Amino acid sequence: MRFGELLTKHREKAGYTSTELAKKMGVSLTYIRNLELRGKKSPPFERCIQLTEILNLSKKETKIFLETAFEERLNEKDKEFYKAIKIENK
Repeated sequence: MRFGELLTKHREKAGYTSTELAKKMGVSLTYIRNLELRGKKSPPFERCIQLTEILNLSKKETKIFLETAFEERLNEKDKEFYKAIKIENK
């Protein structure tokens, strides 16, 4: 699942509209829409942490959310390397 899809899923589960989430984060609605719908690069770590707190994610959900954001920021070669590391650490 892409980061934007994951964000939408958690936002809806938390009962927020895109506008409400934007206000809680102190960002524009366009910023949220770009993350959710347009496949823009996942946000920086600090924003991801802010999202996990606002959306009240569990530890497991937070781990998946942050891993997804991190993976989307990697280039293709680094993604392969990261996936290999994850397999080794299971």
